Parts: sequence; C-alpha cells; structure tokens
Amino acid sequence: MSDDDNVTEMSTAADSLPVIPGYDFVRVLGKGGMGEVYLARQVEGLERDVAIKTILSKRTEAVFHKKFVDEGQRQAELHHANILPIFAAGEHDDTLYLVMHFARDGSLRDRLESGPLPEEDSITVITQVLKALRHAHSEQDPPLAHLDIKPENILFDGETALLADFGIARRVDDTGAPATLVAGDPRYWAPEQQMNAATSRSDIFALGTMFFELLAGERPAQKVRIISDRSGRTALIKALPRSFRKYGDVIADCLQEDPSLRPSAESMLQSLSTITLPATTRRLVASVVAIAAVAIVLSFLAVRQDYVVQFWRSVFPLPVYTVTFSLSPERAVLWVDGKERTFREVPLTEGIHHVVALADGYVARAEKLSVTNPAMQVEYTLMPSLTLSDRDYLSFSRNFGVEGVETVSASLDPGLQTLVELDKLSKSSPEQFEDLFSRLLLRADAGDSLAATVLFYAAFEGVQGVGEAQEYLPGLNAASDNGYPLASLLGALYVMHALRDEGKTFDDNPQAFARVQLLLQRATVQGLPETAALAAASAGIPITPKP
Repeated sequence: MSDDDNVTEMSTAADSLPVIPGYDFVRVLGKGGMGEVYLARQVEGLERDVAIKTILSKRTEAVFHKKFVDEGQRQAELHHANILPIFAAGEHDDTLYLVMHFARDGSLRDRLESGPLPEEDSITVITQVLKALRHAHSEQDPPLAHLDIKPENILFDGETALLADFGIARRVDDTGAPATLVAGDPRYWAPEQQMNAATSRSDIFALGTMFFELLAGERPAQKVRIISDRSGRTALIKALPRSFRKYGDVIADCLQEDPSLRPSAESMLQSLSTITLPATTRRLVASVVAIAAVAIVLSFLAVRQDYVVQFWRSVFPLPVYTVTFSLSPERAVLWVDGKERTFREVPLTEGIHHVVALADGYVARAEKLSVTNPAMQVEYTLMPSLTLSDRDYLSFSRNFGVEGVETVSASLDPGLQTLVELDKLSKSSPEQFEDLFSRLLLRADAGDSLAATVLFYAAFEGVQGVGEAQEYLPGLNAASDNGYPLASLLGALYVMHALRDEGKTFDDNPQAFARVQLLLQRATVQGLPETAALAAASAGIPITPKP
C-alpha cells in the first residue's frame, strides 16, 4: 500500500504497533503526512495479508469521524481491476483506519528510481490508470475524484497497475465545490486544487504531470507546467525527449490551466490509442557487422531471452495486417488483446491475438485468432442469452455436484451450463479445462457479466484449478450492477457465508445486513424472486416482493 510520501519499509517493535480487533499488525510499511501504513494479517473471516492505513487527524468531532467511515465504506464498493480494493473503513480507540489489499510488487515510484520507464511500459501504466479514473469519474454519481495522483499511489500486482489511496478521495460535481478534505501532493496539484476547488479534471492534470515524468524522468519545469497559450504548449513539447514528443499534445491538453479544456479519461484513452508506436529505424548500412557484433555482446552478457527477441523484432518487425471484423448483432462490442476497439478494421501483427465479442443479451465469444495474411475477414455471430428462471436455478442448486445427474442439461441459462462443463473438465481433461478457463477469463476481463459470474461461482463451489472466490468478487459485483440476477444472488450468499464463517450475526455487522438486503432485493427485481425469497427467509431478512 502506498502512502503520501515515499514509502520505505521499516521494522517496528511489536509493542508500538496499533491494536485493531480482527487484525494482527506485523510491521510499518511507510509513514507520511496523512498517517502510517502497516502490514497486517486479517485473522477473522478471510485470513489474508492486508495493508492498514491509520489516519492522523486533529479533527475530533463525531460528525467528521462518521463522515470518514461512511465515505470509506462507500469507496469499498468501488470495484475495478485497476483500483486497489478497500475492504473496510472504521474507527477504534479514536483511530480512523482503512483496510486495503496488500500489493506486493512495489510502487511506480520504486520503478522510477532507476530512471524513465521504457515507452511501452509508460503507456501501459498510463492506460491502466486512465481506466481506473474513467470508472471513478464517469461511472459514479456524483463523480469520485482521487485528488492525489502520483507515482507513489500507483502500486503493482505483477504488471497490473493499481490506483491506490482512494481513501482520501471525495465526491465532486465538477463545479468546483469546496473540498471536504484538503489532500494531495502539491508537486502534482492542478491550479484549482490549490484554491480548494478541485474537480475530477484535477486528476487529469496530475496524470499529465506524471505522464511527462514517466517519459522524461522528471516532472515538467514550473515555467511550462501550466498551459495557457500556444507558446506554453510548444515549450512543454520541446521539453520532452525528442522520440516522445508525439505524446506532447496529449500531455499539454492535460495541463491546461482551465479545467474545462482538459480531456476526460475516456477521451484521453481514445487519443492514446490513435498514436502509433514509433516505427523501427531501418538503417542497414553495415547491418551485418552491427547485428553480428550486438548478438555476440548479448550472448556474452547472457541477456534474457525475451530481451533478445525484442531486439531482433526491433530490427525485423513482424508484418502488420488489417483484419476486418463482422459482428452479429451489429451493436456488439469488440475487444482485441485486452483493449476495446471502436472500429471494425483493426491493424494486427502476424501471430496469435485474443479476441472477445460481446453484447447485452447475448452469450459472449472469446477466440484465439491466428493472423496469417493481409486483409483477413472474420465473422462472429453471438447466440442470444435467455433469461435465467427460478425453476432452472432451484433445480440446478439441488443437483449440482451430484454424481450421475445432468444438472442443467435442459437449462436455458448458458452460465449454469458453462459451470457444469468447467467442473467436469477440471476432473477429466486438464487441457480442455485450461482452454475453457482462459476463454472465460478473457470474456470476464472484457466485461462479460455471465463469464465473471461463472468464474466466481466455480471458485465459490471449490472447482479445482479456478482459485479463490475473493479473486472474482469485483467481477461479480460488476455483473450484479449490470443486471445479471445470478450475480446478485451469489453476492448475497457470499456475504452470508463470510459472516457465518466469522461466527457472527447481522447484529454484529449491520453493514453486511444492508448489503445482503440490497443484493437480494436486486435479485428479486432482476428475475429470481422465488430464489431470493428463500434466501431472505433463511437469513431472516425482509425484502419487497417483485411487483
């Protein structure tokens, strides 16, 4: 977990660590102006390593503490693949705290210690952070502004960038209403943030500052940091390394003095997608000698194989072909190699690419597409996804896992059919299981509610090789929000099971009660009224029958 200053790991005597029920504190991870961050072990319910941030505040009013806890709980429901999950917010012995996912692979600041990032890595990080901001700015009502975008707050799980410290974010209406919390790093502040009038576009300014830093190795100089005219834009672009000036206009747009002139996260994503990576320079004068010499040096230094591959491809790049996709229905959305594609004609390098086609009301398709020749044409026809009924699901839940019973052979719901198939293949055919599992992951990553729910359900039921249900909880919550009733039902059951495993009741955790009630009510409206009523009755939760 990142803090507001550079995070440095340090040991701390056990008797000086905080005490919060349900957690064993291990050591200090970092300190900063807003508080301290600790590595801890959650010992009640889900046993896992977590990061706990204790908030230093001179505010003692009960209304401030309640507002902090309430806002933290709302932010705990902010689920996105590129946002560090907040598990809980609370108060104990006058200490405000946030419980978060523990990201083990360091921060972006750590990676910048050795200098600017490679271009491809920089664009990957900026793209992932933009997706997180798009979710916070465009899919929350009112928008949620982060207000502290900087390299310290970009953490990594493997190569996945996670935007951290949403715990100090606030909801804004983009009118510049006064902030409830003054926070952030002044080195990345937008001009309006210094006047306590931040909006979601203040995050874009900070992101532009960080983007410049990734490419140039340092933040833009003060004299070019705020763009108010064409000369300022020109000076900023010239301050970038020559090979990266093609990104200058995008960065300059972010650093506009007037927030209304800055792009949204969505439009910035589109701008980046249109910028072609630099073409390989093909200076083949004395090429045989030069390539041979470099190859000898690389061999001598035992450079990693992937670096060698990148080198050869930089000299002899793979050919690029235009692939034309035809989708039915026409409103289907196309994802290629993890990125949504707006146009049906997509330039792709020769080789294997991962393609997903999905549309509301249809079963998504995920394919491994082999691009082998110019002007390829590919057609995908999606099958309609029929509504899951109470009869189908209740029959399935009684029979799933019973040997010799074809639990959903007549079911209309493709999600349940896929779950049964995944379970069978996990026991009989590892190769086919991996193929189906990988396709489900691709579909879920592209936003397919059915696939996200199947993966969670499989993990929840303990299907071998799928992993832990917690991994798929963000996707399940998104599926519930998108209207898939089975996701809402499973989300409620998951909370109920977690509470039971902790040996607690709803009286001990009113937030869990409210969450289960919301999800069961949602499942009722979405189309599983009988099943939701049975679950509600077993838990003693009142819900309103479907009209």
